[in-house]
Amino acid sequence: MHIVVCALIVSVFTLDFIKVEFGLPLVVALLPEALSGLAFLMALRGFMTNGIKLPPRYLLYFGILLLTVISGLFVAEATTGPLVGGIRFYCKYIPFLLLPMACPFSSEQLRQQMLLILLMALMQFPITFLQRFVWYIGESGDEARGTLTSGSQTAIVLLCAIAVVVASNFKRGLSAAVAVILCLLLFLPPTIAEVKGALVLVPFAIAIPFFYTPKKYKSRTQSLAIVGSIVACVALFSTLYYVAESTREGRRGVEHKVDVIEFLTDPSLIIRYMAPQLGGYTSTDRVGRWDAIAEPFQHFNENPLRYFSGLGMGALSEAPISAFSADQYVELRDSRTTVGLSMLLWEFGVLGTLVILLGLFMVWRDAVKLRHLDGLIGTLALGFTAVIPILFFAMFWKNPLSNPALMSLIALFAGHMISASYRTAAVEFPEPVTEQRSNEATELPRILNEAPRLREPLGRGRGRVPG
Repeated sequence: MHIVVCALIVSVFTLDFIKVEFGLPLVVALLPEALSGLAFLMALRGFMTNGIKLPPRYLLYFGILLLTVISGLFVAEATTGPLVGGIRFYCKYIPFLLLPMACPFSSEQLRQQMLLILLMALMQFPITFLQRFVWYIGESGDEARGTLTSGSQTAIVLLCAIAVVVASNFKRGLSAAVAVILCLLLFLPPTIAEVKGALVLVPFAIAIPFFYTPKKYKSRTQSLAIVGSIVACVALFSTLYYVAESTREGRRGVEHKVDVIEFLTDPSLIIRYMAPQLGGYTSTDRVGRWDAIAEPFQHFNENPLRYFSGLGMGALSEAPISAFSADQYVELRDSRTTVGLSMLLWEFGVLGTLVILLGLFMVWRDAVKLRHLDGLIGTLALGFTAVIPILFFAMFWKNPLSNPALMSLIALFAGHMISASYRTAAVEFPEPVTEQRSNEATELPRILNEAPRLREPLGRGRGRVPG
């Protein structure tokens, strides 16, 4: 199991990069899917051997989610090809969610998995540097994408890694000096790639773990370090962004240059970039990210039943094989699938989207409860108090669902959270059946010892006539 997880971590971080830069056959590029199938078989065997050990609320949730998806498919009248493509797109992460529940990993294995992820995350800095300043000289930060599909997707993964590093420092698993160095190395790739969204999300990665750190670990120096870290990240990003804007040759004139702080503090600039259609900027036909979120509601007004079903799972998902893609919705695919929340609304409707977000909220609640634990699971839970909000807010900006590295690892560690939640509840509230059997085991010898004395008067009195 541990080897499969480690192979998954390496593959989701490297295969896209190798495929783009050097070319890969389709069979090799589908290695994560093969590992997902293997993980499903291992999880199934674990459940058959050890039983289904899940908190009851998750059993109820999975039942509701399955019922919602199936009913949506019938209402949306999804065809076989897109349905298979949708199952591949969404369900390939589920086995890694189930694996820690079926076969819990040891603390040492969890530590090795986290260290391997940290190594893969740190690898993004030298590769991003080479892409920005050596391999694609003169290009914008769009080419500095690391080993993932885009710089924005790399930034989301690295922000989640920063949250776990900060949590490890707050739980006294890392020294302050080491944590600062690691956070700097993890934040440099989004800065080099000029990912403005990283500047918005980095306060979540740093401040949320501090807010949920147990009181016994908090100190005044941590409060100052939080403020200083956020200010340093903003200053670093703004400085490098300004230098890049000032020295860039090419596509934009001087009159169009906008400082990043000015952009993030001017509502009109934000609306023009994120929602030009909603903002009334009719001079452009570009569909902004927030426009893409609003469009499903306008489309569903023509058929209100779509609010509950959407267009069906796989309707907008793009598959490597054209037979598994829905041809009738090709025109919606480009701008709508770049935003995660828009894609969920189109394919699952409002009801299905709320059910999916409910699952994220349940994992976040478990992380809040488990953050008090000592050891790696407590550190991971504290980091997840920020990872889930980062994932949620990223859905308004990008499509994290199309990021195999992010979604596979979130599914894996969400499985760790759910498994730890079950074990913690089992320790605090043992099953009544066990206690009942224990009482029977202590009472049975006493009853057997008293049995001869209970039978003795009956035997001695047999045949006697009262005098």
